Amino acid sequence: MLSCDEIKAKLVEIYKLIEDLSKPGIASVRDSDGSLIQYSRANLDLLNDRRRQLEGLYNACCGGRRTAPFGFVFP
Repeated sequence: MLSCDEIKAKLVEIYKLIEDLSKPGIASVRDSDGSLIQYSRANLDLLNDRRRQLEGLYNACCGGRRTAPFGFVFP
């Protein structure tokens, strides 16, 4: 089981990958493990699915939302 801090770290990493892949003209990005992620709608959909899973896990196990969603990202 992941700790709350590990979930936050993975979410921040996924947010960055989604942001990078969503920029116009970006064909690929390097993942934290050094692998190359080629841009495709399917890859972006997989990242968004993983993001939703981690957000659900964080909400269920780490106190959930307060006044703002994910206060560690959006204070």
